[in-house]
Amino acid sequence: MDWNSIGIYSFAVAIVFQLGIWWVDRKNPRKLKWLRHLVKLLPMRAFEKRYLETLENELRQFARHGLSGKVRSDAARTPLDSRVGGPLIVPKGTDMPTNALGQPLLPLLVIRLSDLPDTQGNVLPSEGWIQVLVEATEFWDVPLPMSQGGSFRIIHYPEGTEFDVHPVDPKVAKDHEAWKPNRIPLELFSTGLGLDFEAVLDSVPLWYYKLSSFPGRFMTKAFVDADDALSDEHARKMLCCDVMIGGHAKFTQEDIRYEKEYAGLENLIRMSGSGGVFFMGRRGRGLDYGA
Repeated sequence: MDWNSIGIYSFAVAIVFQLGIWWVDRKNPRKLKWLRHLVKLLPMRAFEKRYLETLENELRQFARHGLSGKVRSDAARTPLDSRVGGPLIVPKGTDMPTNALGQPLLPLLVIRLSDLPDTQGNVLPSEGWIQVLVEATEFWDVPLPMSQGGSFRIIHYPEGTEFDVHPVDPKVAKDHEAWKPNRIPLELFSTGLGLDFEAVLDSVPLWYYKLSSFPGRFMTKAFVDADDALSDEHARKMLCCDVMIGGHAKFTQEDIRYEKEYAGLENLIRMSGSGGVFFMGRRGRGLDYGA
């Protein structure tokens, strides 16, 4: 028998043995438990282990500084305070902002920039105000890739701007898909709910487009269990907030940055469905608004 034949037979035996160990790992019969220890010596298990270690390292590496904002139970003190909801502020002598059809926009968020902590996670200007507006009559308010930014208006007003204050019609706001929790406090429509921000380290979502992907062929039961445990541990560390400044962009469905024209986009402001204010749909499924 020549060396080529020996090599072919050895390769075939290795494949059969590998598949046998994979079957043992899936079925986990007690009488063959001793065979499970051999899996650690095989290339497939070693590859799975390296992948999990790489993924865990990348999750830590991609964590990003941000400012986590949570609504207070009390109303905002003035229309110029940082808040969710409340009245529309418009510089004196200017027209109220509208969409392309001339319909009024609904204020989702006002941030007094001087209220924000001066930390590494603050990606916004240091002075003035930012107001985030959304179309009040559009059923889907989340910008889809083909119309990115079409539903939102983000306006920066410099320090010293004098404003006119326009109350929001609760009937218009209540029909809007952004406000669908079980009970909406009246302050949300009249004065808005106050916001408090703190510096945080925002964990990267598991579906982040820059994370390594695993070619899912012949995955062992041990790998699936370890991967699930890592995912559960990571999910417990995810921050619950109403507004995230900086940090990571997060999506209810697909990360649009898989598409080349949106690759490299980063989060500026996120209104998050993981908190208790922003909701979508009749069943109250969480939604992240990205801006």
